[in-house]
Amino acid sequence: MAWRTVTLVPAFVAFCTGIIVMRSSEDCPKGYYKDLKKSGEMPEVSAAASFRGGAVDINTWLLFLQYACCFGVELTVNNAAVSYFVKRFELSIESASAIASIFGFMVRNTYDDLYFTFQVSLRYRLLIHTSRYHFECFRTYSLVV
Repeated sequence: MAWRTVTLVPAFVAFCTGIIVMRSSEDCPKGYYKDLKKSGEMPEVSAAASFRGGAVDINTWLLFLQYACCFGVELTVNNAAVSYFVKRFELSIESASAIASIFGFMVRNTYDDLYFTFQVSLRYRLLIHTSRYHFECFRTYSLVV
């Protein structure tokens, strides 16, 4: 029961943070969406049309597949690493899990993701993510074999 009540504090903090952000910031760097639509700077686009535009873009699907594969490989490696650390080094599950999670932190470099998101084009991001995906697959295969 205690682990369930522990989740209430972060949920409350996240909810309050969301309310503060909604009330104290604009929708985008240029201002509020309703003001931009009134002035004609932002065209009126339905949610379905916006979704359709993203759903038919091949780059969206390639990035989706890469992220899905990377995350699946990461989960598999982390689970295998925990079992390995428990059997090989006779660690407790908690210690082995903490050590195995470090590998996930090393694989996911937040700075790189943020840099590539805001500084370069989608085509270049696709190239970088493809390269990183192949590197992760090769590295994982070399660790297993």
